Amino acid sequence: MFFFDKTPSVSGETLLNKLKGKPVIIDIRQADAFNQGHIPGAKNLSADQAVQQTFKEGQEVFVVCYAGMSSQSVVKKLNKQGVDAYSVTGGMGAWKGPMKGGK
Repeated sequence: MFFFDKTPSVSGETLLNKLKGKPVIIDIRQADAFNQGHIPGAKNLSADQAVQQTFKEGQEVFVVCYAGMSSQSVVKKLNKQGVDAYSVTGGMGAWKGPMKGGK
């Protein structure tokens, strides 16, 4: 029997409900995709830059990518550093909330 570490994740709806509180959102997509539309308040960083950031203790960090896969590896690394990080399930492909940027 195999045991896999489950990556902490949240639905887009959960993150949407937290937007008024101005959560820390890291968008690890390429800059051109980010500029075409992103979650309001998100910061565009590469995966490497994201894991090098310093976050306040106890601060929740939400990581979003294209489809929710790349963000999982970043979240695992951040969790190992003691960061309370979550992958956004389905990434921007599943995001139904407001967008900033784009046309």
